Amino acid sequence: MSPSGERGTSAINRFVQQSPAKGFDVFTVTARTEIAGNVRWMANEILYPYHGEQHQIAECIQAVWNLVARRPFGAYPTKSVLIIDEAQAMKPSVLESFRGLFDMGEKARMFGGEKPAFGMILVGNGTFLNRAGEQNKVAYEPLMQRFDITQEFGRPTRADYGLFVDGLPGLDVQIRKELVELGISKGSIRAAAKIWRSATRLPDGRMPSADHLQTISKIKEGV
Repeated sequence: MSPSGERGTSAINRFVQQSPAKGFDVFTVTARTEIAGNVRWMANEILYPYHGEQHQIAECIQAVWNLVARRPFGAYPTKSVLIIDEAQAMKPSVLESFRGLFDMGEKARMFGGEKPAFGMILVGNGTFLNRAGEQNKVAYEPLMQRFDITQEFGRPTRADYGLFVDGLPGLDVQIRKELVELGISKGSIRAAAKIWRSATRLPDGRMPSADHLQTISKIKEGV
């Protein structure tokens, strides 16, 4: 679980890049707000790149299973993993459906042999919200207890923010310092990047000042 977002995403990208050398087939999906509450939409998001979209929920789940399942315990093992990013956006019913999908491989995990199965990784910040925007962990507790391994990713360090700022062209010392401090105050490199993108949209192409960065930050907070 990642509180800041970018560390989890970076870990996913590294895993995908390294997967061919490790013999994994990797399938990824991001639980965007507009699809995270619907099992069919989530499943079709996975199927879409492979032209396997379905219309009925049962058909969607079966199609995802057919796509991602391998034989990890066979004589010639093949391995696969499904990674769901921003998993905290998923509704309990959607999580339950994907748990059921994962459980279709339980016989393989228990008895081995040529039976199919796959691995599943949920990446998110652990804060589940209901429709009113309130934390609602009670409904998710039975699912949370089924996690075999939980990997916590810490928030970015000052050095992490420094590396991000070092990758931006033409910044003087004051701008670099201000952008790092704003990122730390927001708790996210992604937030610092959004402030920087907004600040660089000056009509005359000028480099934004530290005061300008502060103003943009306050506007985004609604101050």
